[in-house]
Amino acid sequence: MEARDQAITIKKKVTDSNIEDIIVGIIEGGCDHFLAISRKENPNLEKYSKAENGTTEPLSIQIKRAILDGQEVYFHDVEDKEERWGFFLVDLMNGITQYYEEVDSPNDFDDMDAEDYDAIMQFSLFKEIRYS
Repeated sequence: MEARDQAITIKKKVTDSNIEDIIVGIIEGGCDHFLAISRKENPNLEKYSKAENGTTEPLSIQIKRAILDGQEVYFHDVEDKEERWGFFLVDLMNGITQYYEEVDSPNDFDDMDAEDYDAIMQFSLFKEIRYS
């Protein structure tokens, strides 16, 4: 029997912990070559800034909590603050899906690095890789 290239669909569970890891990776270096965030553009993050123990949550955790709560978060181009993009949980999920469909040999969640987070975020925002 001859081998053929066949497309398959694989179900993959995405947990809150996976989302947190991806957002942390995006904010803490995976996308800093093109992406920035301003608290001024995201006053809704204030609602998510305090941890249960009263300390201030890191920005990445505030973003994770906001998108899991259905809030939109705005990012902007690091060189042009006028170019900005809204970001919802559905955008992240679509980016994760596209990452697994289009990247050759994608890493599992536990093995992702900055390059993986960057690809996921670009797929989430642009549906393609624009910046490499």
